[in-house]
Amino acid sequence: MLKVKAFERPVESAFVEAPKSKMNSVRWFLGFTTIGGLTQFHNSNKVPISQLVWLCLFLTGLGLTIASVATIFIEYSENLIVTTVTTEQHKSMPFPAITLCNNNKMHCGHLLERINMYADNPNVTMPILSPLCQLFLIGR
Repeated sequence: MLKVKAFERPVESAFVEAPKSKMNSVRWFLGFTTIGGLTQFHNSNKVPISQLVWLCLFLTGLGLTIASVATIFIEYSENLIVTTVTTEQHKSMPFPAITLCNNNKMHCGHLLERINMYADNPNVTMPILSPLCQLFLIGR
């Protein structure tokens, strides 16, 4: 039987050693923060030009962020929008007009000619002629 030992390592916590001075508190914060530019500034302490570049990048980003937030806040405060919603109840409303489209593929003029032709023929009875007349009247 194979036994697997759990991987053990000492737990490093940022809160184990509390900083004693304000400068140590700032260095302690810079050591583990996820704010872009500040950790790079802290970790590049051996090269002063690198620290200067990271500090300039951080301050530029901070300045642009503050300017954008201020612009948005000013635009929001200048454009006050008031919305009023009212509800009205009516007992009755007029029914909207309805248009019936003629989907009949038969031309009414041709249908009238056919009706006249059947009407002149003595062999055509009313049960044949009546639906044609109704169709003509509907299609007009």
